[in-house]
Amino acid sequence: MSTHAEIKTGSQRHTGPAAIKEFGTMPTLAEGIAGYKRAVGQAVVHRFIEAQGNIGSMARFLAKLFENFDGVRSVSLYNARNSHLEHSITLTRENGRIYPQTSNAHALFDENDPCIRAYRELGIIITDGINGKTYKFDLNPENTRFNELLGPFDGVVHAVFPLYSGSGQRKHGVLSIQGINIQINGSNAQGAVAIQESADALVSIARLVSYIIDSGYDTLTGLPREKQFAIVMDDILANYKEGMNCSFIRFDIDHLKAINDLDGHDAGDMALQRFSEVVFNSLRIEARTDDMIPDILFRLGGGADEFIAVLPGVDVATAAVIADRVRQEVQKHTIVTCSCGVSDLKAMIGENQVETEDGIRRIKNITDEAAYAAKNHGRNTVFSIRVEGAGLVAVRYTQ
Repeated sequence: MSTHAEIKTGSQRHTGPAAIKEFGTMPTLAEGIAGYKRAVGQAVVHRFIEAQGNIGSMARFLAKLFENFDGVRSVSLYNARNSHLEHSITLTRENGRIYPQTSNAHALFDENDPCIRAYRELGIIITDGINGKTYKFDLNPENTRFNELLGPFDGVVHAVFPLYSGSGQRKHGVLSIQGINIQINGSNAQGAVAIQESADALVSIARLVSYIIDSGYDTLTGLPREKQFAIVMDDILANYKEGMNCSFIRFDIDHLKAINDLDGHDAGDMALQRFSEVVFNSLRIEARTDDMIPDILFRLGGGADEFIAVLPGVDVATAAVIADRVRQEVQKHTIVTCSCGVSDLKAMIGENQVETEDGIRRIKNITDEAAYAAKNHGRNTVFSIRVEGAGLVAVRYTQ
């Protein structure tokens, strides 16, 4: 087929073959705690990762805090926005269950607030809720000396951990944890040892959250963004050169703006979180051979509802079946529906070689065209891009 073909459902052209670039090794989330030597902290964080198989959702990752610690009552994430901190996520435990809180979205400006202090000073700030004292600790877990202060984690406590790049040059926000007698569940440690154990694990978690954000992951959903997409596409295009196809599914949430307008952006954020979790879990249950890269879901672009899944080793016909199954799961388990656009590298690139940048541009444009076709034909449906003659056409999926 011609790489200068025009999709008949839209007016945008996708052209420009070039040479494939060499690709590097995709980083792992575990690298976020590289250089941290305390075995207890590492073990807890690795347990979090292993339990999920992936980060999946930032809210779900933070919820793991509750499952691995006794005494934690709430966990909040604040993102840096210009000169203040903006609330992103809060999860609380009530009657043994974990609930997202959506009514307390706010920004922090008070320089004396523990969250602001931790962010400005790049230190761990702990407030003892019993005597009202505030402690500041060094960011290096080896120097925090929690075990010399038996009060902070043994009683009512508010602990704030700064989130930042490894070099400290870029500040992301803070992780705020509140609770009573916080301790790793199932631990037999007591006194100073128990306090140090909990402190080490919480510092590790804060470092991992920092790494997630610093490496290009979305703080609302926990999904990888543009930076990680480019890394994965380097790998995908290199494998395609060797003969392995790959499909892409563009998910466009239907009527998300209406939710934001009628119920507020907190409700919209909850819908986005739930949507991403359902799509992520639905993709991962599709059987793959052991040597294949797993399906990966990304949140891309400036729009709130731009999601794209990468399905290595899958052709467009199979991807359309998967997309329709995921669409049905979304309809069944969330308050939204989605329109899906599907295509594969054989349709978009043919036998040509392309640079990663050009390949990404074609993938986005062509899967967008398919998703728009789905929206224009009633929404909550699947359209796939197929080769027809010298051009590409959008075809509605039917079972």
